[in-house]
Amino acid sequence: MLGKTRKAEEVSGINVLIMSGAESNYRLLIGKLDEFIRRYYQNLLIRGLIFTAAIVLSGYFLLSMLEYFSYLGVQVKTLLFFLFLGISIASFIWLIVVPLLAYFRLGKVIDHKTAAEIIGKHFSGVKDKLLNTLQLQEMAGRAEGSRELILASIDQKIIDLRPIPFTAAVNLRENRKFAKFALVPAAVIVVMVFAAPHILKDGTYRLVHYDRFFEKPAPFNFILLNDKLRATRNEDFTVRLKLEGEALPNEVFLEDENGFRYKLEKENNVSFEYAFRNLQKSRTFRFYAGGFYSKEYGLEVLANPALMSFDVNLTYPSYLGRKAETLKNTGELLVPEGTRIRWDFRSENTDLLLFILNGKPDTASRKEQGRFEYRLMAKEPANYALQPQSSQVKEADSVSFSIKVVRDLYPVISVQERADSLSDRRLYYIGEVKDDHGLTHLSFNYTRMIKGEEITSSIPIALKKGGTAEQFFYYLNTSDLNIKPGESVSYYFEVRDNDGVNGPKSARTARMMLNVPSREEQAAEVEESRSEVKSKLSEAAGKAARLQENTKKLNELLIQKQSLSFEEKNQVRDLIKQQKELEEFLEQIRKEKQEADLKRSELSPSENEALREKQEQIQELFDKVLDEETKKLIEELEKLLEQNNKNLTREQLQNLQLDNKTLEKELDRLLELYKQLEFDQLLQENTDRLQELAERQERLAEKAKEEAKDEKSAVQESLEQQQEINKDFGQIEEQLKKLEKKNQELENGGNFQSPEKEQQEIQEELDKSLEQLQKNEPEKAAEPQKKAAGQMQRLAAKMQEMRQQMAGMQQTINLQALRQILDNLLKVSFDQEALMKDMRSVNPNDPLFLDLARKQRNLKDDITLVRDSIYALSKRVPQLSSFVNKETEKINDHLGTALSKLSDRKVPEVLAEQQFVMTSVNNLAVMLSEVFEQLQQQMNNAGSGQGEKPSQGLAQLNKMQDELNRRLQQLKQGLKPGERVPREKSEELARLAREQQAIRNSLQKLNQELNKDGQGKLGNLDEVAREMEKTETELYNKRITGEMIQRQKEIMTRLLDAEKAERERDTEDKRESKQGKQFTPDFSKVLEEYNKQKEKQLELIQTLPPEVSSFYREKISEYFRQLKEGGE
Repeated sequence: MLGKTRKAEEVSGINVLIMSGAESNYRLLIGKLDEFIRRYYQNLLIRGLIFTAAIVLSGYFLLSMLEYFSYLGVQVKTLLFFLFLGISIASFIWLIVVPLLAYFRLGKVIDHKTAAEIIGKHFSGVKDKLLNTLQLQEMAGRAEGSRELILASIDQKIIDLRPIPFTAAVNLRENRKFAKFALVPAAVIVVMVFAAPHILKDGTYRLVHYDRFFEKPAPFNFILLNDKLRATRNEDFTVRLKLEGEALPNEVFLEDENGFRYKLEKENNVSFEYAFRNLQKSRTFRFYAGGFYSKEYGLEVLANPALMSFDVNLTYPSYLGRKAETLKNTGELLVPEGTRIRWDFRSENTDLLLFILNGKPDTASRKEQGRFEYRLMAKEPANYALQPQSSQVKEADSVSFSIKVVRDLYPVISVQERADSLSDRRLYYIGEVKDDHGLTHLSFNYTRMIKGEEITSSIPIALKKGGTAEQFFYYLNTSDLNIKPGESVSYYFEVRDNDGVNGPKSARTARMMLNVPSREEQAAEVEESRSEVKSKLSEAAGKAARLQENTKKLNELLIQKQSLSFEEKNQVRDLIKQQKELEEFLEQIRKEKQEADLKRSELSPSENEALREKQEQIQELFDKVLDEETKKLIEELEKLLEQNNKNLTREQLQNLQLDNKTLEKELDRLLELYKQLEFDQLLQENTDRLQELAERQERLAEKAKEEAKDEKSAVQESLEQQQEINKDFGQIEEQLKKLEKKNQELENGGNFQSPEKEQQEIQEELDKSLEQLQKNEPEKAAEPQKKAAGQMQRLAAKMQEMRQQMAGMQQTINLQALRQILDNLLKVSFDQEALMKDMRSVNPNDPLFLDLARKQRNLKDDITLVRDSIYALSKRVPQLSSFVNKETEKINDHLGTALSKLSDRKVPEVLAEQQFVMTSVNNLAVMLSEVFEQLQQQMNNAGSGQGEKPSQGLAQLNKMQDELNRRLQQLKQGLKPGERVPREKSEELARLAREQQAIRNSLQKLNQELNKDGQGKLGNLDEVAREMEKTETELYNKRITGEMIQRQKEIMTRLLDAEKAERERDTEDKRESKQGKQFTPDFSKVLEEYNKQKEKQLELIQTLPPEVSSFYREKISEYFRQLKEGGE
């Protein structure tokens, strides 16, 4: 065992030794292979250097020669240059860099097997031995059991290969045969360097500058005359060329970058030019002529600074009320003065924007890239230019615009004066004011001289603020200006605009003068006007009488005619014509009377309330002297003439005759009442003037005492004032004499006598005062002045007492007469009622019937006496309306007809006429009863000093209606439901029906008077009257129902409401001024003209579109105003 072990260890040791020797041999083998690989790449590097040099030198020489002789174009030259450069770089990398890296075992290197194959191919004795050895080595690494055998085999092969030099497989000397490829071009280049260096130099230079064109030397030279080849976009550029040399071509072409040729224009034998149009980008070009090219030139196109768009923001002055606007690309501006303008510019390629205003350059502020802003306040018209600039382009084109400024013009005012048809002291003005932007203030200004100093006062006139054109109406009552008689006042109208930039501007009318007549002149005018009115009233009464007589004759003539002939028709037409002429004449009298009253009110504005009320009553009588019934009668008469209806024509003529008879009496009454009013007003006026004169004399006496204490003070002023007082008193004396004469002319004049004794005493004292002042002794003049003042006061008091006594006495007489008339009317009413009762029960053939006819004739005589009494009373009492005299004439006419029918024994017709008489008598009784209460109330008020306005009649009607309702209620209580009224109470029902009719007629009259303003403040009294009429019908039918009683209660309630409304209206009327209550200026025609002009202006404005600016609206208004003035 031990022996075997030792033997195994020996074998193992032998194996280790064998393995150690094999590995050492293998490393030697690998080392030799690595040496071969380095030698292999060394050979490739040498060869690569030779080939690379050959390629680079050959390419360089060929390109240089080609460029030198061919003058390649830029594109071809560029292509060849970069192709040569690419091949050279690629050769250098592939043939030199790659083997060099592999030599240092960097990058991709051949492995041992590849090296073994190369070596095996070179050495025939090696062949596959080296490759097999490497393969066995790989197998030894994988095989465990036969490893030792494989290693032994490897070691044997390595030993066999050890003598062979692997590096000998690579022969470096073989590269000599390739050296000629590099040496030949190198030698040629060297020869060229010494023989013709300019060839290589020029060719190389032109190749290196491949992007430049080199012209082929020609027998002439291309000389570019342009200093700079630089232009701006969108502009034209002209290239100018000159040729120099011995042989010059006739044509020259410009060749662009695309190879297109363009012929240059020949200016002369040596000068040519070509124009580039609307340049958009940079261009390259060269010239060609005679087969030769010039060098390439570059035309640089610079971006042109341009203004692309801009906004104009307009902020108008606030007083114009216009919203701010933004205009797009609008350079021409028309703006109001004071407008703030802001331009927002948008540009391209612009570094600076010049804003040249009226030739003075300024720079717009830069907000951001390509955006600029400029601000300006428009005060004056201006021209401005915009010029964008850049760092490269300084002289860019500019655009020019203008700013037109609409100045705020002065306002314009024009006024037309219209005088009042009744008074010279009432003036009306129709004016027109206008401005280009707006009006703010309009005023009436007047100047008076007060104590030697001019004092100007202003009265504002309502004006629609902000309007540009407006018409206005102004009413001027010179009495409101407190101008004394005989003074002069200058006045004018002034308007102001709303100029918010320069301040409000004003315009005035020319100064106008107003001369107020003196008191004497005014008094003379009043006297003359009143005399004219009285004369025409008398003339009108005569015309009415003649017209009545003519109507009566024509009516009597028509009785005998069967029909109307041509002659009778003409006579009727003539009567109608005369009637219309009389109406026109009466209208003229009414206006003249109103004018006279107005002048008198201006002379004596502070008139007694009772006189003012009396004047209003007389004026109301004047207004109603011709009622609508007469006018309708005339119209009906004209229609009947066309129908040839004789009977109806006669009936209408008879009515016209009655109306004219009433008119004659009414005119005669008005004349007497007017005379009475004139007397009363003159008496009151002179009483007031005497009291005023006494106060003036008293003040002058006090002044005389002061002057007496100071001997140095002047008395000339006192002397002039005393002379004025003496003159005024002399005028009062003359007026008192006229009053005495006017009192004598009255039919019912009072006991008035001019106080001559008192006048003489006052005149003596006044003369003494004047004499002392003329002697320059004011101390002695004071005593008679004081005495004269006291005498004047006593005389004024005496005249006032005389006036009151006369008025009271006349009022007492009127009340007594009116009471007697009422008693007579009641007697006539009862007698007529009894006569009607007897007439119904007596047979027409009964002898008693003749006695009834005699009683009717006696009753007519009684009525005639009552009529005359009423007419006489109406001349003294203006409260009696024309209705009273008209009713008396109706009564007389119906009685005459009744007597005529009695003769024919036509009882039903007689009863109808008698019923009409009863109705008129009841109407008269109601009306006269109201007047009686008014007069009685006036007397009581005059005694108590209250001076309240008497009731207008509604209160009395309410009492009458309440009494009638009470009596109806009593009759109703005596009846059972459904029972008719007994026969014995029929007369009572008829009496109640007549009373209800009288109340209804009075209510309708009052409704016309109290609601004459058309406002209906007293309620619907017409409806109440219709309800009353229903009651009348039921009473005549002898029926009393519960519905009637309820209706009567409602009537009473509405009458009470109307009375309450009347009292409230009277309270409101008391708040009105006395002057305005008595006279209202009649400016209806002037106002109508003003309103028409306003309507035309409004229609014009409404036809304009709303977007039309105020400037053009004003122009249109001015155009139409000129058309209107031209038409006038």
